[in-house]
Amino acid sequence: MKRHDGTGENRHSPWRDLDIDPTSDIRAVRSAYARKLKAIDVESDSAAFISLRRHFDRAMLLAARLPAGNAVRMEYSSAPATSESLQRSPALQPVDRSEADGSVSFERLTQEVQQLLWQPPNTERDVHLCEATRALLESPLLENIDRAAFTERWFAAALLDAIPRSDAIIAIVSDHYHWHERVAGVRELPGLPSIIQRREDIACSQRLRRTDHDWHAAYSYLQASIRPSVTDEQKRTLGNQIAEMLESIRYYHPTVESELDGGHVAYWDRLIGEAKTARKAEKKIQPTFLQNIFGFIPYWGWMLILLALSALVAGDPPPPR
Repeated sequence: MKRHDGTGENRHSPWRDLDIDPTSDIRAVRSAYARKLKAIDVESDSAAFISLRRHFDRAMLLAARLPAGNAVRMEYSSAPATSESLQRSPALQPVDRSEADGSVSFERLTQEVQQLLWQPPNTERDVHLCEATRALLESPLLENIDRAAFTERWFAAALLDAIPRSDAIIAIVSDHYHWHERVAGVRELPGLPSIIQRREDIACSQRLRRTDHDWHAAYSYLQASIRPSVTDEQKRTLGNQIAEMLESIRYYHPTVESELDGGHVAYWDRLIGEAKTARKAEKKIQPTFLQNIFGFIPYWGWMLILLALSALVAGDPPPPR
C-alpha cells in the first residue's frame, strides 16, 4: 500500500516516512515499519533508527483513532502527540497477554507505554504506566535477542523524550537494563547519560522533600512564589541554606531546579549576589594583622623601642673571661 503524494502537512506525517497511506490497519503499519527497518543499520545509524521508531509510534497512535476499514486519505500534523490530543483519543483496550498473535500483544504493550508517557503525570497515571512498563519488560518475546535490543533502544529514546513525564519509570527501566553500571560503555544508546542523571536528580528531589533534610526548609520555601518582602531574620536563617542548596543542585543535580519557582530563585540569586559583594568589599577595608599591631602601638612607643635596640647594638662588648 503506497502513500499518496500529498502536499502541506501530510508531506511530514508519519505515513509519508513509512511510505503508506493513513490506515487503521496496525498490521499494515507494522509491515511498513519492518520494511523500513531492514534498510537501516541500527548499530551504525542509531539516529535513523530512533527517528523511524518515533514515526512508527506516531502512526500506531493515529491508526488507533481512525475508523476501522480500508485506508483513508487525511492530513496530519508533523507535531508529536501531545498529552491533550492523547486524552481526546479513545482509551486503549486492556492488553490481553494471552492473544494468539504474540506480536500484536507486544505492539499494544509498547503503544500503551507510549500513550501513558504523554499523559499529564498523576498518581493513577503513574501506577498504570509502571504496570504497563513492567508488563512490556517481562514479555516472553524479549527472549529474542534482536527484539530485546530493539526494545532497550526504544525505551532509551522514549524516556529521554518524555522527561519529566517519564520520571515514574526511569528507575524501573534503568534497573532492568543495569544502565547505571553500564553507562560508561553503552555508547549505542543516545541520551543514556542524561537518563542516568535524571534518575540521580529524582533521588535528590525525594531527599529534599524529607522534613529531616538540612535543606528541606529552603527547598519548600523556593517552591512557592516570591514573598512580598523578606525579613532580616529570614535572610539569616534561610539565606545560607538557600545558597548552599542552589550551588549543590546546580552542580550535581541540575534538573531539580526546575521544581522551584523561577522568579523566587532569581530573587534570591540577587540577594545572595549582593551579600557576597558586600562581604568582599568589607574584607578589602579590614586591616591586616601587621596593620593591627602597628596601629596598636603609638608613635612614641616605637621611638623608645628603636632607641633601646640601638643601645644594645652600640653598647660595649662584654669583657673577656
